[in-house]
Formats: sequence, structure tokens, C-alpha cells
Amino acid sequence: MGEGDPLPSALLGELRSHGFRIVETDDWQEARKMYLRRRPAAILVHVDRARRAPDAFCRHLREELKDADTALLAVTRRNEPSFLLNLMDTWFSDVLPLPMSSPVVVARFTRALSAREKEAGASPGNGFSATFKDLSFLDLVQTLGSGGRDARMRIENSGGLHAEVYFREGRIVHAACGESTGAPAVYQVISWQEDGSFRVEPASSFPADNVSLPTDYLLLEGLRRLDEGLAGRGKQESSRIRRVAAPPVTDSRRTRRLPLPVPPYPRGPCRPRSSTAASLCRSSASCRPPG
Repeated sequence: MGEGDPLPSALLGELRSHGFRIVETDDWQEARKMYLRRRPAAILVHVDRARRAPDAFCRHLREELKDADTALLAVTRRNEPSFLLNLMDTWFSDVLPLPMSSPVVVARFTRALSAREKEAGASPGNGFSATFKDLSFLDLVQTLGSGGRDARMRIENSGGLHAEVYFREGRIVHAACGESTGAPAVYQVISWQEDGSFRVEPASSFPADNVSLPTDYLLLEGLRRLDEGLAGRGKQESSRIRRVAAPPVTDSRRTRRLPLPVPPYPRGPCRPRSSTAASLCRSSASCRPPG
């Protein structure tokens, strides 16, 4: 529901194939009437345009109608970190930045419903999920820092490695990635670049601090290490290509290695470094070894 582009037909078809009954409207008054006639299990709200109407509708459900059980999910095609993090502070159980594969949206939709059932009657939990292709880790960290937020970021890469980063007042205070902890865990997540998916949620409790370095320093040091690693891999690849592309010159008759030709010296007498080079010089009219 809401003003904006309609949901992709593939997504609607995927939801219907999983047994969800879908009703769409772009009129907020009509949406309220539909809600009062039959309360839905979840509501997907377009938030790409004006925020006032969605905020008023969600506040009406949560505060006036005292509905803490219906899952509210924001759907948006905007991917600015600050915009998504602001949504995290509102009424939504999850934020779905499009485009996103239909099975992933259905899985997140189902998970939100399950969470609401387990927490029936409790205050709604907010957060949003995306991939590092949609939003980079560096942009997220900087946005959380500028907003002075308390948050937890859960991360997983394509290899199944998990990481967790905690922010207190926008500053990284705890990090763990596989067997790494503290600053090395942050550097490892930075090295993943676009390989990873994450979920950001508000945090009210924290594990013991294991990061004491300033967040800006962590990002700069992580980028420096990433650049060095990429440069090292580039040198290794270049060396491998040179070894493959430059085989030794051989005599086709006896397949023995031939010496490299010695160029003539433009000034002074020639001083060959080997007897083989000396014999080559003696055969040249333009070069004579010192007497």
C-alpha cells in the first residue's frame, strides 16, 4: 500500500504461491477501512515519496489502535544509508530495499511474521537488511557514526562466515568475525567488499568492549590493508604472466640455452663479464676487449 510504483508482479506471484492473500491500495483512508474490516497479518508500505502519510497511518495502528502484533514492512527503491537508518527508528519491523530477489523478500516477510507471533503483545523490533552490493559497509559505518546510533550489525558472507559489529553512540566498540575479534575482525569485514549480507538493528545491551581505536582510524587502516592485499595479488599475477609469456631462448638443433646478446658499449673499452661474452666481443668489429 502507499504511493509509489506497484510491487513487481513476480514478487506478488511469489507471495501468492506461498499462500498469502494480497490486497493493494494507494489510498490511506481506504487502507484504514480495510484494516478495521479485517486486520491483516502484515502490511507492506511504500515509503519512496512523502513520509507524512505512512508515519500517520503506522502511528494510528501502533498508538491509537494499540496494535503491536501486525508486522509493518517498509518497501523502498531508495538505498541511501541515512534514509534506511531513519526508517529503522520508526514503526517498521523490517525495511526491504528493492530490487531484491522475490524468494529473499518472501523469506524476510515470513521471518517478520514469525517474529511478530513470538513477540505478540511486545513492543515492535525495528531494523533493516540488505547486501553490501546495495549498501557498502563503509557507508553504513559512517552513517551510523554521524547519527550517533546504538546498533548491532549482523553480517554473513557467501562462504558462510559470520560477523557481528556493535556501535555505541555511533562508535564501533565490539567486533567479532569467525575467530578474529576486535580491530582485526573489522579489517576482515572490510576485505569482503561487496561479498556479504547484513542486518542492522537498534541495540540496548552490549558485549564487553574489544575495540578501543577510533572508528575513522579503523576504516582508513582497513582500506590500507585492502589496497596492499590487492596490490600484492596484482604483482603475483603479473609475475606469473611474465614467467609464462617469456620462455628461455634455445638452440633448436641442440636445445641448449643460448646466452643473451651483449650490447656494444658506446663509450670506453668493452669489459665483458664472462669468457663467453668475451668471445662474442672478439667476433664483433665494433667491440674489442681491453688488451
